[in-house]
Amino acid sequence: MSKFYLRLSLLTLIVGAVMFTWNRIGPLNFRNEAAYYALLFFAISTAIIHQLLSRAAKKSAQVFVRSFMAITTFKILAYLLFIVVYLLNRPPGGKVFVLHFLMLYFIFTAFETYQLFKNKTQ
Repeated sequence: MSKFYLRLSLLTLIVGAVMFTWNRIGPLNFRNEAAYYALLFFAISTAIIHQLLSRAAKKSAQVFVRSFMAITTFKILAYLLFIVVYLLNRPPGGKVFVLHFLMLYFIFTAFETYQLFKNKTQ
């Protein structure tokens, strides 16, 4: 198993532990058990995206840049569409779920970007 996947697993466990703690001691109106599904989704999608971008990086720098930009654009649009559709269904605690979703998005995107550029500069 590569270092990236070990680090991703560790990040997922740490974020999961923080979410678990938050859902036990945080304010009642900011707790959301459904956010664990989002955590699993982000862990899996980050692993898949890393795999795709690693393959692109082996081909050429141009392919990597085009792939990175295309995946990032698609990812932002797909996640935004998911949030809009989710909120249109007006589930109870929907706004809290979206808040958790966005925090996970920023955490995993920062991790993914850092890891990709760290590997690219080595």
